[in-house]
Formats: sequence, structure tokens, C-alpha cells
Amino acid sequence: MRIRTKIAKEAIKEGIRRGDAVAELELLGLSVRVIETLDDNNIITLEQLVSYKPSELLEIKQIGETAIRLLDTALHNYHLLPQKQAERERNFRATVIPHRPPFYEEEAA
Repeated sequence: MRIRTKIAKEAIKEGIRRGDAVAELELLGLSVRVIETLDDNNIITLEQLVSYKPSELLEIKQIGETAIRLLDTALHNYHLLPQKQAERERNFRATVIPHRPPFYEEEAA
């Protein structure tokens, strides 16, 4: 995939260094179906994904022009990934760990 912006290139380079998975692109709008299709074709890491040309990805069954556009958009927004991960973490904590006021006492049953 060809990345045009400097900020996206730098973010992807850092993601490759960390060994980021393609599945992280779900936070940037990539569908689970596309992620699973890539996974089924042993394209699991960001490094593997960016090594493919769009024409090579189009040869994969269930990857069409729409999937290529979604991949292109997600990769060009890769610099937003840390922000999206932080949002996901905040949302997770808000739903899993309910807030209790310090004066909360459980009622005796």
C-alpha cells in the first residue's frame, strides 16, 4: 500500500517497529470482515499489510475496491490510533468498573 502523508508514514513505521497487528485497524474503521479475510490469508501484521500492492490485495477473494479504500483510509489515519486506543480503554473502564461514591455502603440482605 502506498502511503502519501509524512505523518502517516511515521506512524506506520512506529507501528511496524512495535509489531502492531492488522486487527488494530478496526479502531480506524476497517471492518471485521476485511480483517478476518486478511488474517485468513496470513496477513496479520501491519508490516505484512504494507508490503502488498493494492493490485496484489485485489487478488484475494473477498477483497474488492471497497476494502482497498477502507484499508487506504485506515492506513492514512494510522497516526490517530493511539488516541482511538485510549478512547477504547476509557470506554471499557467506564462500562466494566462502575463508579461508586465513597460513602456507598451495601445494604444488608
